[in-house]
Amino acid sequence: MSSTQLEKQSVWSKPLIEGADGLTLRVLLVGLIYDIVTMYLSLILMFKYSISWQIPLFVFFVAELILMKISRTFQFSAQEWVTFLAVSSTYPFTFVFIITPPSLAPLGWPTLVQYMPSFWRVDLNAPAGAGVLVKDAFMSGGPVAWGVWIPTIAFWSLTVLFLYLMGFFIILPMRRSWIDVERVVVPTVVPTYELIRFAKAEGRPSLWNFAETKWLWFGIIIGIVLTGSNWVSAYTGLNIYLNQVTIPVDAWLGPLLKNTPFNAGPLLVYFIPTTVLWTFAPLDILETAVLGYLVITLLIPTFLAYAGVDPIGQWTGGPGSIDAGPFGRYTGFFRYKLMFSEWYAFGGIVWGVAIWFFFREYKRYLQTIQMALKGEAEEGEPFSWRTSWIGFLIGFLGLIAMMVISGASPISGILAILFIIVFTMYSARFNAELATYLPGNFSMAGMYMNSLMSSVGLWPASTFNADKFTTLATYEILTWTGGQQNTSSGMYSIQWFKIADVTKTKTKTVAISLLIAVLVSTLMAAAFYIMAIHDPSIGGFQGASSKFWGVSYSGKGYWPFGGFPIAITNVVGTKTIEAQFNAPTFAVFGWIGAGALLTIICYYLRTVFPWFFINPIAFTIVSRSDQILPILFAFILKWAALKFGGSKVYEEYFMPFMVGTLVASSIVEFITASVLPIASALGLY
Repeated sequence: MSSTQLEKQSVWSKPLIEGADGLTLRVLLVGLIYDIVTMYLSLILMFKYSISWQIPLFVFFVAELILMKISRTFQFSAQEWVTFLAVSSTYPFTFVFIITPPSLAPLGWPTLVQYMPSFWRVDLNAPAGAGVLVKDAFMSGGPVAWGVWIPTIAFWSLTVLFLYLMGFFIILPMRRSWIDVERVVVPTVVPTYELIRFAKAEGRPSLWNFAETKWLWFGIIIGIVLTGSNWVSAYTGLNIYLNQVTIPVDAWLGPLLKNTPFNAGPLLVYFIPTTVLWTFAPLDILETAVLGYLVITLLIPTFLAYAGVDPIGQWTGGPGSIDAGPFGRYTGFFRYKLMFSEWYAFGGIVWGVAIWFFFREYKRYLQTIQMALKGEAEEGEPFSWRTSWIGFLIGFLGLIAMMVISGASPISGILAILFIIVFTMYSARFNAELATYLPGNFSMAGMYMNSLMSSVGLWPASTFNADKFTTLATYEILTWTGGQQNTSSGMYSIQWFKIADVTKTKTKTVAISLLIAVLVSTLMAAAFYIMAIHDPSIGGFQGASSKFWGVSYSGKGYWPFGGFPIAITNVVGTKTIEAQFNAPTFAVFGWIGAGALLTIICYYLRTVFPWFFINPIAFTIVSRSDQILPILFAFILKWAALKFGGSKVYEEYFMPFMVGTLVASSIVEFITASVLPIASALGLY
């Protein structure tokens, strides 16, 4: 290789910033291009064909192997792959859906438009060009009136950017304790960082050395057979569903549950990915989830029902209402009141988890603030603590500013943001230990905000003469955005710092990559969304909603879809604004306090008694009947591997096999959910 070629290679592969290994020019360019293309392509495919688009990591490694035959320039290091994945992540991507409801308010809720700031909505009667109005171009497709849309896009984009900065930097002081000291597993990203280690031979045999990684490849083969069988069955009508098992709980529990509100029925359990992913969770989480489900969801409510203490007709859903689970959504007075399932559930456990970890780490926070005041840096941290706390203040004050210019009072803004910080802490810890996403009822911010936090924040709002509607709506939108786990910057931070730790990537590399990703996403995602909606081939918002949600929305009346829009429709969809401001009763605060106290007591007992295995954060999934049997199976598999084989069997055989099955699952899903539908849409299949 000539000196000129070496010089060119060094330019492409040299870190752009000192101390940020992996953040090279080539990986930055490739990551940003992939990020931008994926954002727009995903929207088009989603709205036009109802097709999802996500290339699995294994496919990238195969492409790298092929390209390396041409030139070693295409070979990324493990640290560069971490950078690529972080840069190309689209953390705030889904926030774009929050733009539509306030924009359509003049159509859906014309009487309430007077309460909304002008920059929340667009002038739907303004000309969009080509002889059509903005509302017609948006609803049916047509030219984009950027002058009308930019103020709304800018407001929501900045709001999400501030939200991310605040959440990202408030979690940083926890990083060392959780990642370096506790060595939390973060089960949801185990397949990602283990596949990187195999692909780059970082503490693992090389992925392409089939003899040494035979258990990984065996898992891939078994995974393709199992997950592929379900797809073949679905498309051919053959009954060869190998990746699932049906448990006849109706036959086993029917007589016992006859006079209770539970509706026993067959329970469907998937092996891959659900059960497999849970095998990466700590044993105490698995044990607590199973025990909590049996005691809190089944035994106590059933006993109370039989004893007549908790009449069925007075339970939360009303008689005759069931959910998709085999036992219905009723769990009775105990679980409902102690915050283990329904809307108030969020308060007790979330506040308890956040209070415990803030209490445990408050000295660490004070230490970082002192170092920030002195201008000191700390080895192993991504930034100096002065930079980190300035970043937090930018996000914190930026969010308050967004609320104040919307009409909320500063005190209300601070209270709402403190609530977001609590959830950020909780979601980060949830993701650090559990192998699933938060249950849907744990992200219904609008519901529990109406019931609890809104009234607390609106007491000072009335003193400041702030508009009540705007205060509540801003509250709900911010807490909805910050309360969804898939947009929680705390969750994403812990995930990526864990990946960095395992792959020996500098924390600075990951931190800068994530900040680049969120900046690009917030600047472009909303604009791409508006462009995609206006695409005539999609048919405007009516066509997109029909494809994506299965309901063609005309813009009139209550917003019918899930996601971020619920936050605003919880407000504007009500008959009277004043009905939103009912203060919660003392009993509500009492039950939430009881749930928080129980959580804190469990954490304390874990620190005093080594044998006390109950991990209270697992209580948040005891209402998930779709998860409990996968958790039980995962517990049996993991316990058996460790009991009879020890850590050696777990590390060398069990874990690689399980990772292989998840790799296979991602490949099959990519082919069946993306490649084949796209080929079909193009007339190739």
